Amino acid sequence: MTEYGPMARLLHRIALSARPIREMTFDLDQSVGGKLDDRAVTAADPVFVSGLARSGTSILLRALYSTGCFSTLTYRHMPFVLAPRLWRRFTAGHEKAGAETERAHGDGMNVSFDSPEAFEEVFWLTFVDDAYVTQDSLKAHDVDSETIEKFRLYVAAVTDCDRGNHKKAGARLRYLSKNNNNVLRFGAIRRAFPDAAIVVPFRHPLEQAASAHALHTRFDEQYSDDAFGRSYMRWLGHFEFGRDHRPALIGRTRERLAGLSPDQTDYWLSYWIAVHETLLEQATPLALRLVGFADLCDNPGRLFTGLFDSLGLDADPETAAGLIAAPAPRQPETGIDRQLETEALELYHALCRYRPA
Repeated sequence: MTEYGPMARLLHRIALSARPIREMTFDLDQSVGGKLDDRAVTAADPVFVSGLARSGTSILLRALYSTGCFSTLTYRHMPFVLAPRLWRRFTAGHEKAGAETERAHGDGMNVSFDSPEAFEEVFWLTFVDDAYVTQDSLKAHDVDSETIEKFRLYVAAVTDCDRGNHKKAGARLRYLSKNNNNVLRFGAIRRAFPDAAIVVPFRHPLEQAASAHALHTRFDEQYSDDAFGRSYMRWLGHFEFGRDHRPALIGRTRERLAGLSPDQTDYWLSYWIAVHETLLEQATPLALRLVGFADLCDNPGRLFTGLFDSLGLDADPETAAGLIAAPAPRQPETGIDRQLETEALELYHALCRYRPA
């Protein structure tokens, strides 16, 4: 947040903090941005990457985006993310080439203006906020047909604003999303785009619990005296960590987290179990594509060869594999509830064994 000066902060506050402003920018983009071809809406064939935070969703997003086969939201769409075409027209004549800087996670991943990022949640906060955001959690929710149609139009607008800038001449532009909160609404995603690919990475539970616990502590300290930074995260729907952490209540999450605190590793391990037992149940009926984080790090070439083939991508899997860097090993957490550990490991092995029907 130190990169944002007073005027940039004011602009972000105006664009993102008030729902009526966000709705207005969406309506303007749809009415003034130009009529969308019906085929662009119905044949988007998008790819949605989603899962529990720290499972490798950002790595997968970047690898897929690097193929040049996709359009997605980047930092250049900020802060008017619901008006991608109008904002692109307004800024096209004076875009800056930004140098890469490490993102707030402190995990060695650098970002620039052209980096893809998880800004799609602004749409859902604008049109279904009351249905799922509470003071202490995020609820799984249904989405009505009107909102699903708006989402289809939004996806088409994002891809439309990149028309003519595609890296592969003549290639069909496809929408790419990374949004961890989509685990709350996979059913709606499937209704909006029956042929969409929903890719869900999963990570070893002890590794992920340790990583999530550490990042929660980091964000809690980092934003303790930064009111704008906390507001910025809320505006984007990032409730994964820090003082505004709100768990996604799917499956038995509330039951499993009862009596636990985010300051405990057992909390994050219990959260991992609750989310992933639900994802495993949904994998077949919702046609989820489960991707092991260990496979992504240990043999990315083979993983991307299979994934690219299943997604119908005309791209070199080895080039994408070259972007993958395994995270530094962590010291094992101490004091973990052994019953929780056993249950988590059994579930992890079931995820590893899962094969689509």
